[in-house]
This record gives sequence, C-alpha cells and structure tokens, in this order.
Amino acid sequence: EDAEKYSQNNEYDKAVSLLSETDAIIKNDNDIIIKLSDYRKKLNEIREKEKQEKMSKAQNEQLLVVDSCNISEQSSQWKTLYPDMLQAFVTNKSDKTVKNMNVGFLAYDSNGYPLKIKTQFSYSGGNFEFTGNADNINLVSGAQFGAGIGWKLDEKHGISTIKACVKDATFYDGTTWNNPYYQYWIEQYKEKQIK
Repeated sequence: EDAEKYSQNNEYDKAVSLLSETDAIIKNDNDIIIKLSDYRKKLNEIREKEKQEKMSKAQNEQLLVVDSCNISEQSSQWKTLYPDMLQAFVTNKSDKTVKNMNVGFLAYDSNGYPLKIKTQFSYSGGNFEFTGNADNINLVSGAQFGAGIGWKLDEKHGISTIKACVKDATFYDGTTWNNPYYQYWIEQYKEKQIK
C-alpha cells in the first residue's frame, strides 16, 4: 500500500526502494516482483526524460558552438609534408573574447564505426578521443574560428567522418568555461557506431 501511494505521487524512487527491501525479506512473491519491475521501468523512464531535458538545455546554452567539422585534405600526393587535418569551425556565442580553447574530436570509418585518432608524429596507437588545443586565438564575440586551421593527422589515418565539440575555454578576462554539454556528447558518441 505504501509503495502504491508513492507511485501515485510519482515518487517511484521511494516505491522501488521500499519494494526492493520487501523483496529481500519476502522472496519470490509474484505480486512484489511484478510491481517492482513496473516501478523500476517507470523510474527509468522518468530519469531518461530528465537526462534528455538536461542534455538539451546544456546543448542550447553552449557559449562556443561547433558549426561543422571535417577532414581537410592539404595535398593528395604529399601527405608526409602536407598531412590531412582535423578541422572544426567554432562560433563564439559569448559576449567575451576567447583566448584559448580545447576541442574534442571523435573519428569514424566509412561504416560509422569508431576509430582511434592518430596524429602526425605520434608513436602511440592513438585514442578514441582527441583533444585539440587552440592557443591565442583571439576569437571575439560572434566570430568564427577554424578557416585554414587544423590538427595534423597521421598519413594513414583511415578516417571518413568526424564529430567535434568544444570541451572548455579561457577568456581574456581570466574566466574559464567548462562546457556542461561535453560529457553528454562523449557519452552519446564515444566508441559507439554512428549511422
């Protein structure tokens, strides 16, 4: 009855907690098992909806937004001298001037499967998440960063598609901004196939 009252008030966390304790004491009661399963499902739906709302809010309130990103080919013949580059076009939507920023990149092959990003002269196997550092960029409010600028890739990178998101930034007034959307973005795309 108490669990039912909690559920009627949309307090599914309390209903699940109460029925979990009851299930531990009274084993294999079919009514308890069915109600517990139902309440857990409803609680998960509520949590997922709250998460989606927070993610959407964080995405809409970003101060620095990646408008687009691509692999920029500098030369088709001389890859060693002019390697392909990770490129992100970022707009400053804040009212401050950006001094430095870090941009996170994720890469995928032609089938949408994740790839490790190996940069030029990197002797490690690369990482699924690459952070490109952009220093002293003097990005004023409303301006866009990215034209002719990028992070050099290994000659045989095999990357077909990339995704990018600004991780954090430092402004000229000394303040910093950590993008609250970044963690949601990583959770959604890192090491997962895209379609």
